[in-house]
Amino acid sequence: MEEGKKARDVKKKEILLKEMKKILAKLNEVDMKVVKDVKGEAFDYLRSMNKIDIEVAAIKETITNAPVDDEKRCRTEVNAIRAKVENLGMEEFVDCLKLSVNTQPGSMAAAFDRISDAIFLETPALSSKCLYLVIPEKLPTFKMADFNPKFIDIQLHIVSESTQTTFSSVLLKKLMVTVACVGTNRVFEESTVWSKVEKHKAAVSEDGRRISVQLQRPENIVGKISVHLLGSNIVNSPVLHQFGQDETSSRNTAAPDLTLGNDSIGIFDMTGHH
Repeated sequence: MEEGKKARDVKKKEILLKEMKKILAKLNEVDMKVVKDVKGEAFDYLRSMNKIDIEVAAIKETITNAPVDDEKRCRTEVNAIRAKVENLGMEEFVDCLKLSVNTQPGSMAAAFDRISDAIFLETPALSSKCLYLVIPEKLPTFKMADFNPKFIDIQLHIVSESTQTTFSSVLLKKLMVTVACVGTNRVFEESTVWSKVEKHKAAVSEDGRRISVQLQRPENIVGKISVHLLGSNIVNSPVLHQFGQDETSSRNTAAPDLTLGNDSIGIFDMTGHH
């Protein structure tokens, strides 16, 4: 494995360069569209200003030739022109022409946090993208009669087209489950799935393609449930879940989708093999 690190590093660089080209192409596409839209608005402003210019010239001629007692009408027309100019919002539009590039630190941090999900380690026998996470309580088919105030169940499924056929002991020992508090990152529970099996807190289905794992239910937090394999999230991990005293009542109303999932960073192909 150590001997292959150099080759893996080269592969990572190749993938990053390829993806960076796609990112830059996407950003350039957005840039070109914005510039095109602004140019169209600029032409509209020029047409409006030309019309106002014609009206100003007409008013100047009217004022020059107007009788002395027609001052009120002239002032009304000038005020109308002034209002048209103000309504155009030229100063605000000129500021829109000063395009620059900036970053949103939170979004960038999230992207870097998920980079190991986009470019991930795998072996012929183990791949994080061959498994996906399901929280039964978040499904519309979940029955309140099955709600356990002390524990929450999660399910790990093998992707149908995966070469992985069953949950072997090697796979179970490599699967790490974590429950942490969003914001503080305090870890409430962390263990391998194999450890859960040994404690009779996990059970494999008869066909061997699904395993149910029982986790301690924290109190009054927004928790992040993650499942990692070889340092990367499996598909649909992590998932945010509201833990609290009102959990039972909140299930009677439509809840927002708090799944972060592997497609939370659309700039990378999260499930494809490179």
